[in-house]
Amino acid sequence: MKDGGVGFVSMRRKNTLFKEGVIVEAKYRHLIKRYFTHYSESELVKVLNDTGFKVLKIFQKENTHGEKISWLHAFVRKIAP
Repeated sequence: MKDGGVGFVSMRRKNTLFKEGVIVEAKYRHLIKRYFTHYSESELVKVLNDTGFKVLKIFQKENTHGEKISWLHAFVRKIAP
């Protein structure tokens, strides 16, 4: 990403119900594998800051599909090293 570019990051928020790792789910008429890692809000902000991004806005949203999953969403800007 170019310096000054804006991006969006979304991931599951850390909790005790879900473990980090690969999950297999039926989506789009196929079995797909996805790797999930989980961060708390403060951990995610630290990782983004340490890798050259400024967090512009971060917020949490609950899943609306009946699962008990919270998501972290962040808008970030790439900063010059």
